Amino acid sequence: IDASPGAVDASVPEPGPHFFVHLSDVHIDSGAFAAPAFDYVLGTVLPSFPDVPVLVTGDLVEAGNNTDSWAYYEQKTIEAGLSPDTYVECAGNHDSLLDGDLDNYLAHSVAGRAGRGLHAQYDFTRYGQRVRVLTTNTADAGDPVRDGAGFITSGQVDDILAGVADDPTEPYATIVLGHHPKDTPDGLELLGTDEEMERLLDEADATAYLFGHSHVHFNYWDGMVLHTSAATSGNPGDGVYTDWVDPEFSLFAIDAGPSEISMPILGLPPEALHSPWPAVMITRPADRGFAAGLGSGDVNPWAVPLPRNTADNLLHAGAFAPGGVQAVYFAVDGGAEQPMEVVDAD
Repeated sequence: IDASPGAVDASVPEPGPHFFVHLSDVHIDSGAFAAPAFDYVLGTVLPSFPDVPVLVTGDLVEAGNNTDSWAYYEQKTIEAGLSPDTYVECAGNHDSLLDGDLDNYLAHSVAGRAGRGLHAQYDFTRYGQRVRVLTTNTADAGDPVRDGAGFITSGQVDDILAGVADDPTEPYATIVLGHHPKDTPDGLELLGTDEEMERLLDEADATAYLFGHSHVHFNYWDGMVLHTSAATSGNPGDGVYTDWVDPEFSLFAIDAGPSEISMPILGLPPEALHSPWPAVMITRPADRGFAAGLGSGDVNPWAVPLPRNTADNLLHAGAFAPGGVQAVYFAVDGGAEQPMEVVDAD
């Protein structure tokens, strides 16, 4: 919509934002919470985001050699009708425990069953704009130390970039998925392969890097690239950086730059799980303060000054809830509420 004060016609035929649900650290069989939380995600969260792709950044199970955990994960994803057309995974270090390989991941994950391997390219098109998603494997270096800390080889990066080079058309945006943070002591920085991930992000012209591992939700900028960590969805408890972490899922978007919000998964006993719906996210204009101060700059690098009282101040927002959302209203500077127009994604 045209959010300029005094605008007469609020309807703007403008492509809308590209939304993605970001999950991480499902950890089936890590405790009594994980399985009910996954059921809640599959049964309530994902249906509340119709036609929104899901990006899952590793640690699908607690121990990769536990075939019962994988059988449960596989059965639940089959029952939910999930496919790599809408549900994208990469592996985490727990998925390689304790065997030191990812054979069970390849046999039982959605990506593995579909033959997508340990890293792949996925494409999602809306409004005539294609978003490219590149998955990486940072958790299969061959020993528990490197798998736990995170490790990505130059050969893997070369292979991914060869596929990017063969891509016949330039995408609207590129998202890279991995399990481990790039710039922290509990991630790729520890063993020095952060430079390889940096090379991938740079040469693939990535807009964002999505990951998990630390069980804590946070965002920061590395130049123009957003780094965003989803908290654990299934293993609440002690975190790496805090005394306690809450289970959450995230909503990621690309519009006036990348942006992201998180939603907690609340309620005990597990049968009473719920979230504070609706999930509402403004994606245009860019929030000047989003993730500011944690990375290389004090301001969202995608934010631009907005001319006031002009006819081209666009406002985009997403609103999601179980059962759908009937109407969304906005106001500028405390003025009268105005209805927003639905953008036809087709």
